[in-house]
Amino acid sequence: MSAVRTGEARATQADTYVYGLLAARGPALPGSLTGVGGRDVEVTTLDGCHALVSEGVDRDAFGLPADLLAHSHVLDEVARTRTVVPVAFGTFVARDAGPGSLDRLREAFDAAVGRVDGAVQLTLTVRYREDVALTELVHEDPRIARLRQETAGTPDPAFRAAKLRLGELVVQGLDRKAEADAARILDDLRPLTRETVVRDRRQADEVVELAALVDRDGAEAFEAACDRLAGAFGGRATFRLLGPQAPYDFVGGP
Repeated sequence: MSAVRTGEARATQADTYVYGLLAARGPALPGSLTGVGGRDVEVTTLDGCHALVSEGVDRDAFGLPADLLAHSHVLDEVARTRTVVPVAFGTFVARDAGPGSLDRLREAFDAAVGRVDGAVQLTLTVRYREDVALTELVHEDPRIARLRQETAGTPDPAFRAAKLRLGELVVQGLDRKAEADAARILDDLRPLTRETVVRDRRQADEVVELAALVDRDGAEAFEAACDRLAGAFGGRATFRLLGPQAPYDFVGGP
């Protein structure tokens, strides 16, 4: 979601840091919730929007890795019990902003709240165990087995072309395996979700990275399904589940 920033002067007590927008009603915030810059977190009204905010955050000191962690932590903790629409990290508004200055925030909230109401995000990353996957490929593809045997322990210059070809075949093999295994994982998990977002694979050993929008009361069932899948894979891959989180992948546009 695009950030909305108004007022470029150094932050004062009149400036407000915004984490996300909330439905009008809901449980109280979790106790001892600390936001960016060590500031308290509260719910306030900004031009008719119910917002999750911290007051008086110093923009000049803002932007450290700890601030990003605090931003995410606040949203994820609140999302456990309340519907929250995250806004971009680094979103400030001025308390004295004129009429219409928060229109983009309100429009983004109106567009997303129905989609994510009562839901949380769970993010699953599955990666192959490299030694196990390579052993499988050696048994599945005679070309890999032959090249691996031919190039084992040889100096790089002597078998450079063969080693490059071996690397290509291994990557291609992992791609094929990932396509089939990812489809299996998605077939099992999608019935437990409202929506899913499959992120682009970035590494050869990655099977799938999946963001799932799940009803809040269905999060335990989704986690249990991931545990069953991890067991069914029998040590071939590692399963890492993050959440419940705020629904980052399901609000806003590209």
